[in-house]
Amino acid sequence: NDLQIYHDGTNSYIDESGAGGLILKSNLVTIQDPTGNETMATFDDDGSVDLYHDNAKKFETTSTGVTVAGTVTAAIGNNALPSYTFTGDTNTGMFFGAADTVSFTAGGTKRLDINTTGIDVTGNIAVSGTVDGVDVATRDGVLTSTTTTANAALPKAGGAITGNVTFGDNDKAIFGAGSDLQIY
Repeated sequence: NDLQIYHDGTNSYIDESGAGGLILKSNLVTIQDPTGNETMATFDDDGSVDLYHDNAKKFETTSTGVTVAGTVTAAIGNNALPSYTFTGDTNTGMFFGAADTVSFTAGGTKRLDINTTGIDVTGNIAVSGTVDGVDVATRDGVLTSTTTTANAALPKAGGAITGNVTFGDNDKAIFGAGSDLQIY
């Protein structure tokens, strides 16, 4: 009674209840619907494993990973347990931050949001090379605005602003930790 193949009036069974496992040997195993018109899965020797939905291939293993046709849906996730992570680092990855927002976390701390208004970064941004075509290294770490007529520069700590700084009506410049100087 280790292996039984039977029908109970409603369903058909292959029942392996012995000490060993059930082993199927073939170069190609295909599972189809009762009419043979729709494929549900294929298992190819030294090839792919393919899963189908309504006779359309949706998932395929390859020599380098997997290929998915269609949408992949994952849990929402959060800072500590993102939806998409990496082996050995389960608190670093990508998750659903809010409506229309994709968030990235590192070490359980949210560091980046990409949303309909732009990109929000929490933490430092280290730049080498160019930003908007300006070589940061040759400018002594200074980022230059290319959107102002005067080409004003935004210096690193201890530097000086070059060019004009323009404030809109009813705006003011505030200086000092206690707002010691205010220019209206």
